[in-house]
Amino acid sequence: MRTILLFLIFQCFVLTYSLASESIAIQVEKIHENSWRGSVNGIPVMVLLGDPEERAFAHGVLAADEILDLMNDYVIPQAGSTTRYKRFLKPLVSRMHWRSGWNEELDAMLAGIEQALPKADERKLKALKRPIQRHDLAIANALADWAPFACSSLSVWGESSEGGLLRTARNLDYPGNRALIDGICLIIHTSKAHDTGFLNLGWFGGLGAYTAMNHHGVFAAIHDVPVSPPNSMQEIADLAPEPRTLVIRDALLNAKRATDLRTGLDDVPVLMGNNLAVSDSQEAAVIAWSKHTKFAAKITKNTNRNHIACTNHHPHKTALAFPDSIKRYKSLDATSQKLDVAALQSKLHQVSRRTTVHSVIAEPATRRMFIALQQRVGQSATHARWVEITWNELTEHHISTKEIKQAK
Repeated sequence: MRTILLFLIFQCFVLTYSLASESIAIQVEKIHENSWRGSVNGIPVMVLLGDPEERAFAHGVLAADEILDLMNDYVIPQAGSTTRYKRFLKPLVSRMHWRSGWNEELDAMLAGIEQALPKADERKLKALKRPIQRHDLAIANALADWAPFACSSLSVWGESSEGGLLRTARNLDYPGNRALIDGICLIIHTSKAHDTGFLNLGWFGGLGAYTAMNHHGVFAAIHDVPVSPPNSMQEIADLAPEPRTLVIRDALLNAKRATDLRTGLDDVPVLMGNNLAVSDSQEAAVIAWSKHTKFAAKITKNTNRNHIACTNHHPHKTALAFPDSIKRYKSLDATSQKLDVAALQSKLHQVSRRTTVHSVIAEPATRRMFIALQQRVGQSATHARWVEITWNELTEHHISTKEIKQAK
């Protein structure tokens, strides 16, 4: 009886936050030219306008301190030791293939950090006793290639979705600390005309896509699948893997439909195994992409039912799964009723972990997201307040004279 009562209380809690009408409250804290950083109803947000290099420069200017904090208090400690950082991660990342445009973006971000923090001591990485360099930003942007995580997603549509609208619900699980929680940010990268771009829920300093949606409303969410690692640095050099969050980002930028992402992933070598949950206003699928598929991007759709789940194993390869991946998958796949936003929030809570850093429900047709962020280490993001954010609300916000004065 007590269990039932607690469940009903949680359902009421979720319903209150998901259905309450809440006016958007944008707070601008920092401005660089047309780009700005602040919050929307408590969610950290950064809107970067221009071409890729201009956006990366603005990113460095607006978030220099936060990038340094993440490097000092999360990325370098996550390596295990400064010795491993210098002797393993630096050579590993240098042997990866970085497309020419990506290198320019890293250079631009570093230049932005240097403008914001002109004194070398201000840019110092404490454990390394030197200022931050481009290869440090590369290591941070390859975090998903050397530090695995576990995630869960469920897409519903038609008879499985209230109103028939396609929605994708997603948890991102990452072993974290206070620095990782404080570094979370929803970042919109868009042209000045707002006719191209994407938003990503990730971290300050990140250029790629973890939980992302493009200007067409195409949504993508990355999930790890276990694979055996390369045996040597020479094997890595021969493979020439690419940083997967940047590969996904570029594929997303060129996608008009969810399944278009396959073109940008196919035959691109990566270090980690991947399930990519993708969706648009009309369909949803899971793209398997790893050494198990010989780096071919293989699409799985659920043609028999109006939902598809995704966790941390490839279809028909359940022996290759993270702990509890199959359990989470079965829980999500057992969908028998119509799910609205509140019910999807409840589903995410059921499969959440103590390491769930963020939870998202995306509606590609409306380019809308409901977002919950982890507030305390060891407590899932699904316990937090849910906030609704739309693409247009952010990209169409014109910085006022008052905001410029307040930011200064």
